[in-house]
Amino acid sequence: MTRAGRTARGLPNRGGGTSPGWAWPRPFARGTLTRTMPHDVSDRPNLESPAATTLAGLSQQLADVVDAVAPAVAALQRTRVPASATLWARSDAAHVLAWSALHPMGRHDEGSAVLHGGLEVRARLIAREPALDLALLELDLDLDDGQAPDVAQLAARWRLAEGLRVGELALTLGRGSRGVRAGWGVVAELGAAVHTAGGGTLDPWIDVDAVLPQGGSGGPLVSARGELLGLNTHGIGHGGATIPTATLQRAAERMLAGHAIRPGYLGVGLHPVALSPAVADATGRGRGALITALAEGGPAERGGLLVGDVIVALDEHPIEGHRELLRALHGKGGEEAVVHVVRGGALAEVPLTIGERPQEGMGGSWWRGRGGQRRGPWLWDRSGGPADGEREPS
Repeated sequence: MTRAGRTARGLPNRGGGTSPGWAWPRPFARGTLTRTMPHDVSDRPNLESPAATTLAGLSQQLADVVDAVAPAVAALQRTRVPASATLWARSDAAHVLAWSALHPMGRHDEGSAVLHGGLEVRARLIAREPALDLALLELDLDLDDGQAPDVAQLAARWRLAEGLRVGELALTLGRGSRGVRAGWGVVAELGAAVHTAGGGTLDPWIDVDAVLPQGGSGGPLVSARGELLGLNTHGIGHGGATIPTATLQRAAERMLAGHAIRPGYLGVGLHPVALSPAVADATGRGRGALITALAEGGPAERGGLLVGDVIVALDEHPIEGHRELLRALHGKGGEEAVVHVVRGGALAEVPLTIGERPQEGMGGSWWRGRGGQRRGPWLWDRSGGPADGEREPS
């Protein structure tokens, strides 16, 4: 672009000159431009206008919500990655239950939590549910400690998503080494139950168009009224998810009773396929799931399934792809099952024992695909996965 052309477009000249109205700041601040103030100040923003006042009021309201909820959020120490914890309820006069995400814990069962105000207390992992990426912690927090937050008051902020509407503002909170961190956005979608890749169920589904702050896994989703609507985690899905309060309530009952979900696992890679007319007539189904790979030493390989088999059912559950298999495996870790397959054009039954999904995802395990070649640790193409859109094996 010529010098004259750059000036005409309001861009700085290479020689340092600029068009009227724009100037490089001195000293130079990379990537920034400042506008020289015109003589006519009538175009200055009116900070006293009703719109500006409304925006300022909204900003203050959100900040007030963060202040009110911040005492419920703790920063976890000695985790694999930065994470938060959210107070749930007091278990006795000396202990408090708190939720966090499981994936940042790694192999640590004990650490510490830094509460609002800087009080550091011991935190122990007392129950876990990998299917939902949930860790239930017990914090040593004496009721008589003057620095202890009012747990009863904070616990009363947990609310079900009933009445929540798409378009409402929501906050995501976490706590780091410098204090509470916040992000905000809107409720983008509400829906019925969604099954996680680990075999858990999020019911209801709450999708929020908001950024999860660094270390925000284990922090709460907060309404504009200061209600705790669920627990946020990066460990579910490809972009994170919110575990709603209703799901947390059901999980707490199971976990405290020692009945955490055991997510089922076969160790197969699948691709949806159409069944031949003869098989479709015999089974009453038009599609099945072709086994494209097996985890070495996994439940499917040990049970006798082969690459090239087409799964049409697990017990009484029809299987057409990865999603159906995940639902059929939900909570069945360790149980006996019969896999109905098409092998060599004929129907066959393969009895096996369903395994329990590894807690650390793939865990670096190797897989055998077509021709017996070793592939791993990731079987799926990260850009899209198999045809039904899933990226993790079942």
